[in-house]
Amino acid sequence: MTVETTITKQFYEGDGAATVFPVPFPYSKPEHIKLLLTDATGDSQITENFLVQMNSSGDTSVVYPVEGAPLPPGARLTLYRQTPLTQIVDLIYAGAFSPDVLEKDALDRLEMQIQELQEEIYRAIKSSLS
Repeated sequence: MTVETTITKQFYEGDGAATVFPVPFPYSKPEHIKLLLTDATGDSQITENFLVQMNSSGDTSVVYPVEGAPLPPGARLTLYRQTPLTQIVDLIYAGAFSPDVLEKDALDRLEMQIQELQEEIYRAIKSSLS
């Protein structure tokens, strides 16, 4: 895999009917996909009643809610990626070398982490460099 987009989040407006929402960004594991619901009362993290699924062509979508009424008009669903800031690859001297492990679990993961941090920085209040 390569990380060819800088997208780390996507907004979807509720229409009272849709329950399947495409995931337009790469991710390492389904548990790195997070949902945030915004309604008249404010933001709330969704931790259950959703499913990350991949179809036969490799496209990923989120089903929300799995049970219950679809998002009503006026509500907004934010899908975002949150990759843990950990290193999961340990390259051992004279051990077996797998380019896929280096590509996906090391380099791609680092790129996703950098993108997520950059997205947060874009939303931050910053002072002058000098």
